[in-house]
Amino acid sequence: MGGPEGLELAEACVALVEDGVPMQTLSRALDRGPTWVHWLLGKHDLRPAERQSRSTSRRTRQHEPHPTVS
Repeated sequence: MGGPEGLELAEACVALVEDGVPMQTLSRALDRGPTWVHWLLGKHDLRPAERQSRSTSRRTRQHEPHPTVS
């Protein structure tokens, strides 16, 4: 999946991932293993930025405000 064809496919996959399609779902839709899109994007240096965890602990915890430095 190197070369211009692989890059073109990787760019199309990045667009779908950025639109919210999970990489595993996309990999399966392309009849590949669950991590194939991740591998393809890494091969072409196109991995999207890490997204924040979907853990509910961040949304449900009460956080103390950070003290301001004067």
